[in-house]
Amino acid sequence: MIFNRNQTGKHFFFLGVLLLSACRPVEILEVAPKDSFIKNPADEKTSPLKSLGHTKLPFLWDKIIRIENEVDGLIVNHVVFTQKNSLFNMKSTEIKVIANIQVTNASSIRKYPSFSIAVFNEEGSLVGVASGGTWIKGVKPKETMTFTLSFEPMKERIPFGTLFHVSVELK
Repeated sequence: MIFNRNQTGKHFFFLGVLLLSACRPVEILEVAPKDSFIKNPADEKTSPLKSLGHTKLPFLWDKIIRIENEVDGLIVNHVVFTQKNSLFNMKSTEIKVIANIQVTNASSIRKYPSFSIAVFNEEGSLVGVASGGTWIKGVKPKETMTFTLSFEPMKERIPFGTLFHVSVELK
């Protein structure tokens, strides 16, 4: 293999200039004390707040847990926590922990919900968390839909759960 010294030198020079420009020192911004706190969007009348609903209930396996909480016309009917073997893993020890949330859109416009579920044990420690929802399709008016949320990677201690929180946010 023959190397052209002039071409190789040009490539190394270009690479050096590129690395030097990428590694320049970071500028430090001065923060005034009045700018150091985070503003609450609720304080500004011009910022639209998203609709939010929250429920706290006892945690149970393979049972339909009635929630019946309404957030701006979207009714959260129930949630079911289940375990099953993963379809994509050949190991029999690999389990998948999921929560199925059923909702009904009782309003006349399409709703785009997002869900968060946190499971706590009797000491109040967080043992599992899942989130999900829809941004594209949405839930049509008068439609009932079920969303499946997966507890990954925090799933090993979920069987010790005694309480769960579910939050629903509409976009």
